[in-house]
Amino acid sequence: MNSVVKNKQSTVTRDMVATEASVSSATVSRVYNNPDSVRPERREAVLSAAKRLGYVPNKSASALRRKGTGIITLVEFDKGERPYYWNDMPLFNWFYGDVIKGAKETIDKSMYNLNLATVSNHKELEQLQDSSDALLFFDVDDLSEVEMIEQVSIPYVAAHHTNIYKGLWSCSTDNRFGGGLQAEELYRKGVKRPLYITSHLKSVVPHTERLSGFLSRWNELSVVEPIVIEVESRENDFDQMLSEVKTQLDGQCDGIASVNDILLLRILNRVSIEPLPLVGYDANPMRDIIPYDISSIDIRQKEIYKRAARILIERLNQPLRDESPCQEILPPVIVQG
Repeated sequence: MNSVVKNKQSTVTRDMVATEASVSSATVSRVYNNPDSVRPERREAVLSAAKRLGYVPNKSASALRRKGTGIITLVEFDKGERPYYWNDMPLFNWFYGDVIKGAKETIDKSMYNLNLATVSNHKELEQLQDSSDALLFFDVDDLSEVEMIEQVSIPYVAAHHTNIYKGLWSCSTDNRFGGGLQAEELYRKGVKRPLYITSHLKSVVPHTERLSGFLSRWNELSVVEPIVIEVESRENDFDQMLSEVKTQLDGQCDGIASVNDILLLRILNRVSIEPLPLVGYDANPMRDIIPYDISSIDIRQKEIYKRAARILIERLNQPLRDESPCQEILPPVIVQG
């Protein structure tokens, strides 16, 4: 105990942590630079010793030794010209917060710092590479974005709609699988003919994947064809869609699946329906405060970006192992209402 107090009164070094944890100084370095290369029990011993001693690694000095910037940048593409983009909606701020927390949780345990940036074109992306050691791309869901990423010359990982783009370093959800989970949830709840409501199928690839997965899995479970309604963003289109929803619910449809929770919540705010099975997508926390029992698909975005950041750090510390891209998939899960 006295040695701990004494150490806190002076500058705590890596060697002091190594002594406290009964490991080598090199092991301490690996814990902060390449944690997956250290056995869990040793990693925990180092982190516990560092906490007791008040050790904080000098990330700037480490970056200078590596002749790097010490920065991993989370990059968002500007999708301003798109008629619909969910991340522009205030109700989805919680989602981006989860993404940052996930990436930061991993990066904070390394010798790197997290930076945030938005780019609109290839030139801006090139400039960003000069100030970063690695790039973590947020919500890649468009071929033009993929083409820019393919020209990046520093380590990168693209997330989280990227499993359909082959040849990229990526960590992704599986939207087709998630759509299948929606079908299974309605079938499990006794639905005979579901109504699936979606939007922007031509411009938003994840929406197409979710619908495809839903229809494929439902057709494996039942011979009854679902009803599909697509709505665009214009208000008159939404009003027409509401009329169609009412018609279908007055007919044979006895359950609803939606491409995301926001669309489903908008419908429930405008259409009075009897209690029936409902399943959305994205596990938006707002669904918990309305008087409906809504199941939803959780893509586990925090875990996706935690893992994506870990892949990046591994690439930075083992550059010679970059022969072929790593493409990891974290499948979504169903969250009961």
